[in-house]
Amino acid sequence: MSTLIRQYWKNGRGFVLGLAVGVSGSAAFVFQKKYLMGPPPSHKALRYGSPETSKLRYFTNFVCEVDYSSKNPIWVAEHIPCQKMESKASRKGVHYKEDENIDERFRALLSQYRGSGYDRGHMSPAANNKSDAIAMKESFYLSNCCPQVGKGFNQDYWARFERFILEMRPQCENIYVVTGPLYLPKKKTSEKEEGVRQLGASWHVEYGLLESPTGNLLAIPTHFYKVILAELKNDAHGGQSRHALGAFVMPNAQIHPKTPLESFSVPVAQLEQAAGIKFFPKFFDNINRSDKTPLVEGRVRPDEEKKYLHICDVTQGCAIPKEDFWKKS
Repeated sequence: MSTLIRQYWKNGRGFVLGLAVGVSGSAAFVFQKKYLMGPPPSHKALRYGSPETSKLRYFTNFVCEVDYSSKNPIWVAEHIPCQKMESKASRKGVHYKEDENIDERFRALLSQYRGSGYDRGHMSPAANNKSDAIAMKESFYLSNCCPQVGKGFNQDYWARFERFILEMRPQCENIYVVTGPLYLPKKKTSEKEEGVRQLGASWHVEYGLLESPTGNLLAIPTHFYKVILAELKNDAHGGQSRHALGAFVMPNAQIHPKTPLESFSVPVAQLEQAAGIKFFPKFFDNINRSDKTPLVEGRVRPDEEKKYLHICDVTQGCAIPKEDFWKKS
């Protein structure tokens, strides 16, 4: 939720990176110059391979990176073409499936969801994968899913948010979306707070786990994010070809249906720091955005040259579809 993430960055600002300069300064410079752009092609420490903590999976319409620890995707990146396309596939008769390309110890299992009360929430929605039957089936792999609260979230507000993105297509050439889970920290309220053992720690992370009969544990995210990058048509918004960008963070909980979507908008730079992910790096490299680009509520400051618009500027203030829109269509 945007208030929480803003509080997090107000009270606990990120990381300090530096390089000690002194007697070892020249050696550090040599090492940095030699290896800064990547590891050497062959390192003696990696004779038997690098430790593996995640796996990239490539599908027809999306790519995801699955975290072996949480068993959830870290991110799911998808491309949504905006030209009118005939829907060739339906989700009718399509079933959720474990991703057998991932070691069973490190993947989400159907048994973990069974009877848990949580939905198998799509990161790349089924509605975005209607191009053909194969793409539709791929969207039901558990490597594209996370445990989500059903009523009031996955079956309601989150579904409306997904629809909101599709409704942007008439004014766009292409839409790129990155979606994933978050495990956001909470501020410790007292020194004696139960479960907080670390001396001097003022923040802690707490989330649930779903268990399989074999003892495999699947993490339940506290929040979810979406970062949307849209390529606008030439005739949209003043006749200039521009990009529109927006980042949103929502709690994995029931959300009141009247809540404005814009209230979940967060600065991209802050979401990047919270998630530990750089979103659309080639896009930001092209517009020469530094880490100190001034952002307010996720938007470029008015006194800065606008390299891109905010999503809410091109969607009537982020007007989200009405409740139960699927029943009225």
